[in-house]
Amino acid sequence: SVTVIKHFGVQLKQIKYNGGEKLIYLDKDSIENVIVNEGVSWFAVLFYAALIVRGQPRLTLAFSHLYPRLPVVLRVYRSVKSLLNE
Repeated sequence: SVTVIKHFGVQLKQIKYNGGEKLIYLDKDSIENVIVNEGVSWFAVLFYAALIVRGQPRLTLAFSHLYPRLPVVLRVYRSVKSLLNE
């Protein structure tokens, strides 16, 4: 899940197969941008929301093991972007 904490940052929560949880907190000042990107596999084009975080060489995916359809990804993107820019 993606939780935006207004004026502070973003919390990403992943639930693992064994029931454990992984929480990642990204400070608002370390987030350079929020983007929608596409990945191409052999059989599909997958859209995902990601965060560009200062000092990290890779994108931080909003949903690391879930690839919702484009309208859902765009809704998440717009919501996160607007809350972080307030």
